[in-house]
Amino acid sequence: MKKRWFHAAALLTAAALCAGLCACGQAGEKDPPPSAPPARTESVPPAEEGGENAFRMTQEGSVRNEKFREREEFAGFIGRAESKFLIAGLNQAMTPQGISYSGETGLAYITSYAITDTPSAITGVSLDTGELAAEYYLFNPDGSPFTSHVGGIAVVGNTVYVSAKLDSDGSYSVAVLPLDQLPVSGSHDVTVEQTIPVPVSPSFLNYSRGILWVGNFYHPKADYNLSPELNFTTQSADGEYGCYILGYRMGEDGQLAIPDGEKYPIPDVAMAAPDRIQGVCCLGEQVILSQSYGRGANSTLLFYRVPEGEAFDGTLDVCGHEIPAYILDSARQSEAMTVMPMTEGLCLSPDGVLVLFESGSSRYSDGKYRTDHVWELKG
Repeated sequence: MKKRWFHAAALLTAAALCAGLCACGQAGEKDPPPSAPPARTESVPPAEEGGENAFRMTQEGSVRNEKFREREEFAGFIGRAESKFLIAGLNQAMTPQGISYSGETGLAYITSYAITDTPSAITGVSLDTGELAAEYYLFNPDGSPFTSHVGGIAVVGNTVYVSAKLDSDGSYSVAVLPLDQLPVSGSHDVTVEQTIPVPVSPSFLNYSRGILWVGNFYHPKADYNLSPELNFTTQSADGEYGCYILGYRMGEDGQLAIPDGEKYPIPDVAMAAPDRIQGVCCLGEQVILSQSYGRGANSTLLFYRVPEGEAFDGTLDVCGHEIPAYILDSARQSEAMTVMPMTEGLCLSPDGVLVLFESGSSRYSDGKYRTDHVWELKG
């Protein structure tokens, strides 16, 4: 494995990007397979004709006893957060991964995947009522199920970006869906017509402070290794990092474009991060990371200060381009909050940050301190 230090050169050029920033899982399982058969698993039938409310997923509780509320280690999180709404599809063995909120529709969108031939799906839940408003099952242009791990989702204006599966040539990509083609209510089958290649495995996505963030899940001890195009580690104050979060500044059209002569979109900024990252979100001067792995291990929300005007730590070589970058290590960390196991994606909400968990899926009925809700951490 190659090791690479950030380049100190080009920092003067990078400084101009800093103020703009601070004005501010991929194909493959990220948890060991369940050791017990899934509980209360129901099949998902084909779409029914008529009836906007003919949902194939249910929005029902899957956790009978919220044992985590008795645990002192979670008191800090519970004291600053509240359970916001039930996650749909848990009793159909759908496993939630990414989350994004659209102020235009008022819906929180959650991606989920299945372990069968059931297509991956997106659900839309009203943040006002907490009720399931819409579901979208994803299909390829040839009619086959779109079975990506759908690790992340990000709504950027009228465009929805979703993590896509590893392509046949071994490259990574994100799927692109027009938001105005996703009805705000009812059950729908949606065809994924467009994907855009990216140089890093898109294990999680986020849109915050005008930037689309795309990052990889890195955990070499569990055989989650480096992306081929960024096949090197970066020295941090806490050891070697291999999680790279690439940031693309988005225009008003919300489109991620590939410049002429390039294979991928060119990021405007990057962050090197610790192992086992499942989600990212920028809130004010803070960068927040969701770190978890395994149904029996507590999660951590990691907070890093990236103040306005702060100089970059160096540059990162992304496919021959020197990209200004931060290292998210103990030198920048301001807080580490212990949270229940199996946190996934993060996203901004009108009142703070939504925190998604996958532990409520019936696939993980043997997990510890499970929750079947999305939580909102107050800003």
